[in-house]
Amino acid sequence: LTFTGSWLMVTFLWYGFELIQNGPWFLVEFINYQMALFSKPIAGHEQPFYYHFVVVFLGCFPMSVWALQELFRPHDKSDFAFWNKVLFWVVLILFTIVTTKIVHYSSMAYLPLSFLSALALNSLIEKEEIMPKWSRWVVLFVGLTLSIVFFFLGLVLVNKDLLIPHIQSQFILDSLSIAVNVTGFEPFIGVFYLILVVVGFVIISKKTFLGVKVLAIGNAVFLWFVLILIVPKVERYSQGPAIDFYQKLRGGDVYVKNIGFKSYAQYFYFEQPSNTRDEARDVEWLKNGEIDKDVFFITKSTYKGLEDHPEIQFLEQSGGYKMYVRKVKVKGIDTNSN
Repeated sequence: LTFTGSWLMVTFLWYGFELIQNGPWFLVEFINYQMALFSKPIAGHEQPFYYHFVVVFLGCFPMSVWALQELFRPHDKSDFAFWNKVLFWVVLILFTIVTTKIVHYSSMAYLPLSFLSALALNSLIEKEEIMPKWSRWVVLFVGLTLSIVFFFLGLVLVNKDLLIPHIQSQFILDSLSIAVNVTGFEPFIGVFYLILVVVGFVIISKKTFLGVKVLAIGNAVFLWFVLILIVPKVERYSQGPAIDFYQKLRGGDVYVKNIGFKSYAQYFYFEQPSNTRDEARDVEWLKNGEIDKDVFFITKSTYKGLEDHPEIQFLEQSGGYKMYVRKVKVKGIDTNSN
């Protein structure tokens, strides 16, 4: 009763205000949407049932390995660790059942996982014990695997021409056609991680606390380099031209619609206004209806649905994306003829 009352007081600050101000519509739609997410992949993110186990294990590595011994160790119900385990398994099992799989859905598991990892390490350090052999070898194996993956990823970024003859997907080929500046140091990120993991493995086999510090600090440095040298280049290939297009239209009194792929990018980079006409949500109206402002479309390069439309003009192709425009008719004059 105490928990339920506290929960209602906190949530009422949001849901209660919305309910009083606008009625039950939003609350009902929210619940219906959550039920739909649970039962079918309406957001276009269907993955294998084990998806979140892999995401949490690799995404929180090496912390996830250190937490394993506490996850499967019995704890009394009065112990705080027990309730962290409950929280962890509820999150993982719940979003394993949920059909829609998105990375951040299981992010609440990071909190109990970090506590259980710290608990396991603290126990070893206080008892001056060496980390269990199985734990050390799992860290080594996963670390070596990740280092190889990032090495070849960096190698591909530097030498993409070697990969192109082996690619069958036209969209990927088109995406790789844009120019992206590389430094040449990208493959060495994998080499750095390889050295880090091996050195950490050797040290942690003798001194647990020192080895943990080396791996933790080294992991942070590794991720920093990944965010600087790898992620921006992958982003340029995967969605850079689309982002550029949205930004070019930012602030314009126009409609922008992506067709054939799902994205939230237009809401952020184009800063799409929320006070547009209800009809603007309908793709068919944007393509064929009596529009009141110009409509810009963006599709993947392999999408053919707009090629023969009489009122829609092809603008350009950049990387894996094509851009189109349908101009508004003013007083019987078709501006597409200009």
